[in-house]
Amino acid sequence: MDINAEMSHLAAASGIIFDFRNPPKHNHEVLSHILARSDAPKGWEAIPLIIRPDTASAPASWEDTSNGNMPQLSVQQPHIGGRVAFLIGPAAISYAESVLSLVEYYHLGEIVGSPTAGTNGDIAEIGLPTGCTTRFTGRRVTKPDGRRQHLIGIQPTIPASRTIAGILEQRDEVLEKALSSIRSAK
Repeated sequence: MDINAEMSHLAAASGIIFDFRNPPKHNHEVLSHILARSDAPKGWEAIPLIIRPDTASAPASWEDTSNGNMPQLSVQQPHIGGRVAFLIGPAAISYAESVLSLVEYYHLGEIVGSPTAGTNGDIAEIGLPTGCTTRFTGRRVTKPDGRRQHLIGIQPTIPASRTIAGILEQRDEVLEKALSSIRSAK
């Protein structure tokens, strides 16, 4: 679905729920229609510059890579003025966490669900002599205000989780909680 083609309908809606429980499709620009002021975070993503193997005597310095890799947004019209909620869960990783960091930082809506994985940053992979490989985060990624994000992730403002009973009844309790939040604010 082309979200931009639906923007006039979204702007007129009394409430919208965005589902970030699975990776989004690089359509973070929709946040521009929710923002009250333009975004300009600096220094919340960096790569280490290591020039010696002994980092105790020469610690790594950090190169700011925020401008090229993190979504930065300016206010766009039409403005979405209805209630907004974002569904999250542990499968929301990497790019989803970058976008959700902006949602959290600018208080763009309720964040409903369970914490994200806290695994933002490019993947670095090393092949070992045994034939095994190991992966790790190749960047330091913080929240826009500089707070730690690694292994913390985005925390919900309204905690909710799916239950076995809900699954058996074909219900989505996380979505139901978000709907309740949007409806109760009217």
